[in-house]
Amino acid sequence: MSKPERREAHVVEEEGMLPERKRGVLNGAIPPFGKKRTSSQSRLEHALWLFAVFSVLLIFLMLSPATKVLTSFGQAQRRPGKAFMHGDMPTMIWESFLANNSRNPFEIPKVLDAVVAWKSMNAAWQFRILDFNAARDMIEKDMSDDDLLVYDALTSIEERELFLKVTVLYYHGGVFSDINIMPKSPIEEWIPVECNFACGYEDYDNLSMVVLASAPGHRVITRVYEEMMKLAKMRLEEDQPEEKPLLSTQDFTSAVSMALVGTADNNADSLWRVHGNIVTSDRKICLFPSKSALQHEHVERIPVGDLFSPDPTTPPEFDGEAEMKTDNGEAELDEEEVEAGEEAEEEAEEEAEDVESQEEQLRRFSGLAQ
Repeated sequence: MSKPERREAHVVEEEGMLPERKRGVLNGAIPPFGKKRTSSQSRLEHALWLFAVFSVLLIFLMLSPATKVLTSFGQAQRRPGKAFMHGDMPTMIWESFLANNSRNPFEIPKVLDAVVAWKSMNAAWQFRILDFNAARDMIEKDMSDDDLLVYDALTSIEERELFLKVTVLYYHGGVFSDINIMPKSPIEEWIPVECNFACGYEDYDNLSMVVLASAPGHRVITRVYEEMMKLAKMRLEEDQPEEKPLLSTQDFTSAVSMALVGTADNNADSLWRVHGNIVTSDRKICLFPSKSALQHEHVERIPVGDLFSPDPTTPPEFDGEAEMKTDNGEAELDEEEVEAGEEAEEEAEEEAEDVESQEEQLRRFSGLAQ
């Protein structure tokens, strides 16, 4: 007699009754789950367990913030994962080119060199350039109706780029640079990781908006954004868009100063510090040199004429009078040479004045740092 048969007979003898069906199982019989598993059942159970573990891991990875950033590389992230943050600042470099013309800015060698420099010096940072349509789509999708109204109402390219710079940093954060700016060192070297707002300074009384950096919603960029929107709405209500600037250097400097009132940084002299960078006492606001007169080491402005001048390969158009040639060509050539010499002398005088201005400003800042 086999073992199952002996066991069943033993159970029947103890109960004193014949086995009968109850709920589909013989009374006293060993239920199916009590039977010894076959090798095929064991393999199936192991496969199910492995599938369940793999599914849980896959769901965890899909919900991870880092994975979200990696799968959408090149797109703006409203709140990136901590691994993609520079302190409280997202590691995103923004630029814009809103000029409505057929010329591609990347055809200009200096601009292309600047873009390559930004990306190569800051390999861990994402980089994005917004054209007119991409900028408008972002405002319409991520920002308010008032933002879109102001953006559409602006007619100046420079003011649109300034408006875009402030609003993008207010909503998304990161580093926003003019497209004609050449970096000279990585961002980490001139914006400390503990700094959550940074801008350049032109002199003791004026800050610069050429390169701005901010954590999203920081109190300084919030103040600048509110001041800019107030001025923009005043212009729209008065229907005088050309008379008042959207946000002048003085307005920007005043907004930054007002954001610091009531904090440990309410004393203007506390803004001027050492180490090339200028940092507030709580190291949350960082200012860096942004003008060639200060002989800075961080960024360099590309001449605007190289960016917005007509394409030199395009043949010039002449009117009828200009096409007529005179007989005294040699005399005209001599006059051109004289004019060129006079212009060179004027440029040399301006350079000498700039050098004197540099030395004077450097002496002022050296005295403040001491």
